[in-house]
Amino acid sequence: MTGLDRKIIEAIAKRGLTPRPYAYFLARNSIFWTLAIVSVLLGAIAVAVIIFAGADFVATGGRGFDALPLDDILAYVPFVWIATLALFMLSALYSVRQTRRGYRFRTLHVVSAAILASVVIGGLLHLLDVGSQTHQFLQHRLALYDRLTLSREDRLNDPDGGFLAGRLLAVEVGKELTLEDFQGHVWTIDIAGATLRNDVLAVDEDLAIDGTRTGPATFKASAVRDWD
Repeated sequence: MTGLDRKIIEAIAKRGLTPRPYAYFLARNSIFWTLAIVSVLLGAIAVAVIIFAGADFVATGGRGFDALPLDDILAYVPFVWIATLALFMLSALYSVRQTRRGYRFRTLHVVSAAILASVVIGGLLHLLDVGSQTHQFLQHRLALYDRLTLSREDRLNDPDGGFLAGRLLAVEVGKELTLEDFQGHVWTIDIAGATLRNDVLAVDEDLAIDGTRTGPATFKASAVRDWD
């Protein structure tokens, strides 16, 4: 027995170390692989919300990205979900690293694979409306999340910026509308010459309106469309 062997045996005896069964390592390996997969799936949900946020911004903003000022874009970039995605990718990397052969994989390869998988799955989840449902669920149930994100209601209730949305209270065909916005303010809206994307306007339906503010509670519409 060499001196090194003796030192190892003494260290084992001193620390009271005992061999662990194979089932322990199998379970540990399985747990970390499961955590890695869950991290990728949660990252996919984050991707779905990010895609929804971008698509919803274009769809409800009434303008193309080429006409959007930078501050408008930055105001709605879902930084909270980008940070969430980054967190789950780090979690996936850590989990893979803890598996039996995880040390063989390069960090760049693991992160790239995790991001690619999350983006592909996230795109599919977006088609299934998971991003929208997740965003709305959290916004209605978590006050902190609501403060960290910009809702459609907030974005389209910007009369000084040319956007107004709310519930239709009354309509005088071809002349004007009376609208209560999502903050409870009542507006008189001139629709003469405006483009109506829905020829039949019914009281109590929600509308989104593009145009110009003309007074404290008056608005000149250029286009009237359904809220949804």
